[in-house]
Amino acid sequence: MTAPTLAEPCVETTIRPPIPVDFGGRIPVVQLLSTGSTGGAQEHVYSLAAGMDRSRYEPSVVSFTDGAAVKRIRAIGVPVTVISEADDGAA
Repeated sequence: MTAPTLAEPCVETTIRPPIPVDFGGRIPVVQLLSTGSTGGAQEHVYSLAAGMDRSRYEPSVVSFTDGAAVKRIRAIGVPVTVISEADDGAA
C-alpha cells in the first residue's frame, strides 16, 4: 500500500489572470516604520521609496515616531504620516 501523492503548493505554479484594478493610474504603496530614527529598516524603506517608478506607484510612509529617517524620506517627496503614541499618563 502506498500513500497518495500530494500536490506541493509551494512548488506548483498557479497561473491567475491579473486582478482588474483602477487606482487612477498609480498604485498606492504604503511602507510602515515602527520608529522614525535612523536604522536598517528605515534605510530599506528609504531605498524602496527612492527607487520606485513614480509614474506607476504612489509611495507613502507611516511611522510611529518622528526622526531623522522621516525627514530624509520627506526630502525625496514621499509623504510621511507620523502617528505618535499617546502618553501613558494622559491615557
